[in-house]
Amino acid sequence: MKIHNIQSYTKNELAGISADIHLLSGKTYTVFYEVEKKYAHLLSCDGTSFLAAMLPIGMLYKEDIEVDDSVSTKFMSHTKRIMKITESWNHGFHPIMLNVKKEQKDTKNGKFVGSFFSGGADSYYTYIKNRKKINSLVFVHGFDIKVSDFKLYSLVEKNIAKVADSEKVTLVKVRTNLREMYDHYIDWDLAHGFAIGSVALSLRNGFSSLYVSCGLPAKHQDHHSLTPDLDPLWSAEKMRMVHYGCNADKLLKLKVLAKFPIVMETLRVCWMNKSNAYNCCTCEKCMRNMIGLYVCDSLEKCKTFDKALDLEPLKKVSVRAYELKYYQAILDALDKKGDKTEVQKAIKACIVRNSMASAHKKTLLGSLRIQLRMIDKRYNKNRVYWFLANRGLV
Repeated sequence: MKIHNIQSYTKNELAGISADIHLLSGKTYTVFYEVEKKYAHLLSCDGTSFLAAMLPIGMLYKEDIEVDDSVSTKFMSHTKRIMKITESWNHGFHPIMLNVKKEQKDTKNGKFVGSFFSGGADSYYTYIKNRKKINSLVFVHGFDIKVSDFKLYSLVEKNIAKVADSEKVTLVKVRTNLREMYDHYIDWDLAHGFAIGSVALSLRNGFSSLYVSCGLPAKHQDHHSLTPDLDPLWSAEKMRMVHYGCNADKLLKLKVLAKFPIVMETLRVCWMNKSNAYNCCTCEKCMRNMIGLYVCDSLEKCKTFDKALDLEPLKKVSVRAYELKYYQAILDALDKKGDKTEVQKAIKACIVRNSMASAHKKTLLGSLRIQLRMIDKRYNKNRVYWFLANRGLV
């Protein structure tokens, strides 16, 4: 794989950096990171962010990476450790050779202390707990919201801007098409830590540190790439990446967040966004947070869930193995409260059903769904998935 033609540019009200990615297969992609023009000085136009972004694809497909530009000396010193950690996940990652044109130490000192912020429970918790230090929120368009989806982005951005204005912090909006490339080659659960790291490195001219939020306590973090041992390795000479939140489970986070009106007015957890809803209230992630707020006696306070908790879908929702621990924690909390309502029964039914799911996944139908999903992801840019999701059909 070759990363070349790295350049900075401006267009309309945006400033960006881009690179051409040439794979051994012969396919070429142009990956970009863009910010508002007034924040052009935050961008670092070299090979560092693009190398971080391409590491998972290179490692998964055993392609050595050549970078026709300079790369941060400190980040290069982290790459062997990054590869060792990701190889240990046993998901098919392999160490590869990295050949960069030049290693160079960063010299610019950034003024911002930022936090990646989506409006979700984890990023809100990180911000609330560190609000005396953080003076900037970084909101990325192109990860959970498609880079081409401006309608949903505008809806979400409006609330993110409301938070920044209320908290009197700077909002830095980043737009990138990186996930569009990833969707051809790698599962987002495995790749999104690399993606966040690459965005952080692209902004390192303006940030002295950036916080990234974990989704689950440390003991449960074998399921994705946001881990306390890996995240700090996305740092460079003058920019430190801070992993935060492993000391708290989802229930504790929601109990803290329920005390803040701005959170209850803007909380956004949905990633399916059926029919372009802010929170669809029917996907697994929405229901996971709704029952968490229910346990905290705060569901009715949260204005962004505009539908009542529907117990029939809750009984039938598909939950991954590591997420079942959260549902069990909810059930334990309800037992302690002496809750014997239909909500408790629905959660119990959900746990029982999904505990038996491993056998179900081995059926022909389950295998066929997985194969179709992989074909759609690799060869069709997930178009079938996004089409069905936006219409509430998956």
